[in-house]
Parts: sequence; structure tokens; C-alpha cells
Amino acid sequence: AEAQAREEMARSRGRPMVGLGVGWEREDLDMPEDGVMAMVEVSIPLYRDAYRAEARAAREGRTAAQRQLEAERLRAGMLVRRAQRARAQADQAQRVADDVTTRVDAEIVALRSQMAAGGAMGGRDILMRLFDRLDARSQARIAAINARAEADTMAAELWRFIPITQTERP
Repeated sequence: AEAQAREEMARSRGRPMVGLGVGWEREDLDMPEDGVMAMVEVSIPLYRDAYRAEARAAREGRTAAQRQLEAERLRAGMLVRRAQRARAQADQAQRVADDVTTRVDAEIVALRSQMAAGGAMGGRDILMRLFDRLDARSQARIAAINARAEADTMAAELWRFIPITQTERP
């Protein structure tokens, strides 16, 4: 809208202008009557090419502003799609983490019962496997948390485009 107004203003400066005015004047307090003046002003632009160039520059500025707006819309659309993909990946990572946790918890129960049944024999090996399973469970949970954080970051990036969507009404 601003670029269009600039273009109209540049075009109007290249057209002839007419001004009308009325004034009064009193030079001396001893004068019995006031002097009334009528004024007419005519402005004819002589350098029409300069005004046309200014109008062309304003028109090009409007085109550039429209292209910039379209680029911002495309960027916003790209970020929306990225945020949707990140959200889907976070959901998938959470499902994997839940599956791994369920499987690892069952393995931990089995390892504990082996430790209880076996006594000291093979206890170190079972203990190392137990720690390995706990580590696998933690890694799956960390991956799910990182995926959720990435999805939330992508969604937060979308807030940069709120002013465009609120002010731009096609």
C-alpha cells in the first residue's frame, strides 16, 4: 500500500497544479478599508522525464515489495512444513523410546532374576549387561527429548511471521 501511494504521489507531481487563495491586508491603521487579495497559482512541470523516472522508480519499488512479501510467504510455508515434519519425527522418536523402554524394562527384570538365581557366578557379566540396557533406555529417551525440542524450536520460528499474516489481507 505504501509503495502504491509513493507511485501515485510521483505521478501527481508530474501533472500541472493549480492553487487558489484569498487573503486580506491592512497596511496602516489609519486606512478605513482593508485590502482583499485574490491569488491564483499555476505550476507547470517542465522536466516531465524526471517525474516519469520518479514514477517508474516508485513502480519498481512496489514490485520489489510485492516480491519480497511473496518470498516471506514462501519462507513461512517452508517453515510450516519443516515444523510439521519435525513434529512427526518427534512423535516417532517418542514411540520408539516407549517401545525401547518397554523392551529394556522386561530385559532388566530378566537380568535381575538371573543375578538373584546365579549368585556370584557371572554376576559381573550380568551387571555389565544390566548397565548396557539402562544406557540403551536412557539413549532412547534422550533422542525423544531432543526430537521434541527440535520440533518446538521449529514451531517457535513460525512466530516471526505473525505480523505478516495479521497485517496482510489479500
